[in-house]
Amino acid sequence: MKREKYLYFRAQATLASDTGADDSAVFKASNFAGMHPKNDNEISIYFKSMCNADGDAHTTAGGDEVIRCDRVDMRLSAANTHKRFMERFTMVMQTYKDGMVVIGDNKTGATELFSTYATSVMGIDIDATNVAG
Repeated sequence: MKREKYLYFRAQATLASDTGADDSAVFKASNFAGMHPKNDNEISIYFKSMCNADGDAHTTAGGDEVIRCDRVDMRLSAANTHKRFMERFTMVMQTYKDGMVVIGDNKTGATELFSTYATSVMGIDIDATNVAG
């Protein structure tokens, strides 16, 4: 397996609640697709889909489906600091060694964040597999 950087996100505060795809996820850093402000206090980070690869449907229909992205929403520590968050995030992507980097873990009593510009993981959205249209 090729050595690569992976980014970890967890939206749940307790281990018992960490039971679904929208609770925690690890993404390959090379699957990062972009990010943008969601509102004054949140930012959305996008990755190539875990379930869909470059329009290739897992059906007999072929590869004409819309390419979907997975998304992680994070809360900022101060309103309208999206640019600072983006600068720090891209620095992590460029400088951290291979392996797993915790971007956000909401675990109660042990919250871990990659930057002071973030306070929590608000949600994780893993898009469903494309289906024939």
